[in-house]
Amino acid sequence: MNEALAPESPPLQRDKRDTFHHGDLRRALLESAWELVEERGAAMTSLREVARRNGVAASSALHHFGDKATLLAAVAEEGFRLLTKTMVDATADVTDKKEHLRRFFRGYVQFAMTHPAIFNLMHSSLITPYSNYPRLLDTSVNTFRTTKEVMRAYLEPFGTPTRLGRDAWAFWSAAHGMASLLISFPPGERPTRVEESELVSGLLETVLLGLAEQCRRDSANQPA
Repeated sequence: MNEALAPESPPLQRDKRDTFHHGDLRRALLESAWELVEERGAAMTSLREVARRNGVAASSALHHFGDKATLLAAVAEEGFRLLTKTMVDATADVTDKKEHLRRFFRGYVQFAMTHPAIFNLMHSSLITPYSNYPRLLDTSVNTFRTTKEVMRAYLEPFGTPTRLGRDAWAFWSAAHGMASLLISFPPGERPTRVEESELVSGLLETVLLGLAEQCRRDSANQPA
């Protein structure tokens, strides 16, 4: 079963007739949709194929999701949930705040490189605006909220963080840009021979130094 879907419920169980127990079908359809997006991309994923893989009529998928965009939004929601989990897990047992933020950044890139099709879907026009899908919006906001808290912990030694939203957005933009470029330019096609780990580290150090310096300046400019 997909690791992104595992935390929400136990593995699906089929009875001897290979039919779904009550309440399991939506989740099974969602798992199949995740697999299809990873195999074929979001544009080639269909409610009909998702239903076929689960041995049910297309009307069953329509009943649970209504249309393809809603299905893809549900997959993207799971993507944001796994992204957050990946970043948080990457920082487990790390007490140094700078190293904590480094690993958080690398967790973002790791997720994108491991699930490029899901990552692309999460930021695709196929499911925007997020406001059409409240659960997806909430999950993406939670990812950003988690990023802000990690950013706060890193910046506090340099002064009072006064613009966490701006700083977290800058951090997220850097991670997203790096991940997108690494996906777009796989090894052998990049316009540089610098190792991937060095590319990530170089950007990361620049971002962290810049954020720390800006925090110092903001704090120095605060009224006494």
